[in-house]
Amino acid sequence: MSVSDRPIARPPRQKRAQQTLDRIVTATDRLLRKRAFEDITITDIVAAAETSTGSFYARFDSKESLLPYVYELYNAELNEEWDAIAKKGGLPSRDLTGAVRAFVELSGSAVRRIRWLLKAMAIYARQHPERMPASAIERNELIFSVATASFTQHMHVPRAEAVRRARTITYAIITLTREHELFGKAPLAATLNVDRETFERELVRMAVAYLSSK
Repeated sequence: MSVSDRPIARPPRQKRAQQTLDRIVTATDRLLRKRAFEDITITDIVAAAETSTGSFYARFDSKESLLPYVYELYNAELNEEWDAIAKKGGLPSRDLTGAVRAFVELSGSAVRRIRWLLKAMAIYARQHPERMPASAIERNELIFSVATASFTQHMHVPRAEAVRRARTITYAIITLTREHELFGKAPLAATLNVDRETFERELVRMAVAYLSSK
């Protein structure tokens, strides 16, 4: 089964069943804001959702299978935001530095908005990439397309080279931003030991130097 064909949750057949599913999702979101996913049990989730273990397993095979469903709901909101940026012609900027800075700031704010969920999803996605919802793949491609179009219009190298560099630096910015925001206490980030403002400033400087080099 492909990523796009994989069912994320068993669809409810009645309004009451939908309400139970909504409570499970809301409870999981609330718990993730306070505790790490590995420290949350199904018992915790069903207690917070005021439902039963049977009701949980009627919808999900395991605690882990719940994560992509919750993530997909957030993706819908993020997709709307990036669609709006695309319709406006890309990232707001007059030059390459402005485009890169806008992308770095947007990437950081998107991570911070749902840090509690993204941290759990980052670990989950590395272990189970085949279980990621199709919306995650679609959103990433949209982000790459917007960033690439915004960067390449300010670059003065052959088109194919510009696109390759733009997509590479987009990946680098997203990856480094997530590592710094989500795993800032891990040994590598702790060794770097720079605050968010400094990190983003240096990230912009690195990206611009790479994109503008001959």
